[in-house]
Amino acid sequence: MSLFPKIDAEKTAARARDFLGDDLPRFLSRAGRPLSDLTGIDYSGNVGGSSGPKLNYEEISLINRLADREYCSTVIDCVVKTLATMRDSRDYHCHRTIIIDSYVKRWSDLEVAPVVGLSPASLAPHKQAALLEFAETFDFKKTLCGCGNLPDLTVYTAGTEL
Repeated sequence: MSLFPKIDAEKTAARARDFLGDDLPRFLSRAGRPLSDLTGIDYSGNVGGSSGPKLNYEEISLINRLADREYCSTVIDCVVKTLATMRDSRDYHCHRTIIIDSYVKRWSDLEVAPVVGLSPASLAPHKQAALLEFAETFDFKKTLCGCGNLPDLTVYTAGTEL
């Protein structure tokens, strides 16, 4: 008996792939952050000020844009922290490197495989394992980072949810 619920590997990998491929670039853009923030650890953040009790439309609009930008920046910080804690050794087939090179830098399998010491034909199961690790780690970290309202990336098989 396992202490952890069984994960639907295909659905979880698909959700993580969609997040990294579709949502992450939009969060980066809305946060005004460069792609290089995901390849190195940068824990800097912007904090906004406050306005007086009477706000006009322009002030409210500016505050909403800053709040949206700050939230998107928080999501990016969470991704950076997730990547920083992922396993990245030859024993685990360099999961962090696979995620960064395949889904952040968008390298082809032909470019990623030699970096992690695999052949392009044998990379697919390791990419799925890396996506699963990313999904589980991100789902754990997102509440700690302040973006727990994002949907879970991890999908559990029927009857085994937490």
